[in-house]
Amino acid sequence: MNPRPQPVASGEDWHLHTHLSDGFAHPHALVTRAGELGLRRIAITDHDCLDAVRDARVRARATQLEIELITGIEIDCRLEGQGIEILGYAFDPENEPLRARLRQIQADRRARLRFFAERLAREGAPVEIEQLLGGPARAYLKVHLYRALAAGGRTYAGGYPEFSADLRRFGDAPAVRTPSLDEAVTLVRGAGGFALLAHPLYYRERIGLDRLVAAGRAAGCLGAEFSYPYDFGPRGWAPERVRDGLRELRTAIRASFPDGAWLTRGTDCHDLAEWEPRLAWLSRWERELGAAPGPAAL
Repeated sequence: MNPRPQPVASGEDWHLHTHLSDGFAHPHALVTRAGELGLRRIAITDHDCLDAVRDARVRARATQLEIELITGIEIDCRLEGQGIEILGYAFDPENEPLRARLRQIQADRRARLRFFAERLAREGAPVEIEQLLGGPARAYLKVHLYRALAAGGRTYAGGYPEFSADLRRFGDAPAVRTPSLDEAVTLVRGAGGFALLAHPLYYRERIGLDRLVAAGRAAGCLGAEFSYPYDFGPRGWAPERVRDGLRELRTAIRASFPDGAWLTRGTDCHDLAEWEPRLAWLSRWERELGAAPGPAAL
């Protein structure tokens, strides 16, 4: 049975990453910082990885923090050939079909990263392959290789986009068998949880919000991440672009979810030093929109 949509309060963050995927912090450090920030409910949503769940719960119990830890994950998937992401919540982290599929994805990610690292190393790039793949991560993304190269002194003037484009010259890398949107949602629901579309404005130009939200509803998503710091930092979007996008998103959600939807808030925090200002960004948007996330925001 799908859970009834409930309001999401300002003292919550439903989108966080640890060093077990592409974040920097240990789950223990993340939970401790959440307590310092006065958060009451958080979800660790590592990419294609559930290993942080147990560590975070242990830390919360040990420190007697009154924080509700929602089981979470961010799953990379595909819609009509386009890469998107969903967020899964409140599922059984020991569900074997879900865990087996994640193990397959993690193995594919390791093989892809090794492929690129080996070819760069042959060119003299400063990357130690076994050291790279021997880190704490369980789900290795291309950004891990990018960071390793930067640590060794190899940088790209165009940043990560230039790095990612440069990898294409190596030809066909081992494929990461990412699930379709339908499969990803089915995996989460089969484990007893529910799924939402992650940061929908990122797919506004490529897919279209009406199309994206309708597809999410058809696949079984219960709503979308609504408050998100799209304009955070020097490379963030212009505020007017975010404002227009959120208005359009709200209209799309009303059309596809006439009976109400989950609308969550998430900082997508990877670096604990950025967490507090990212939370402030969410609060600013919520004040401007005149409502906190949740069904009432529709």
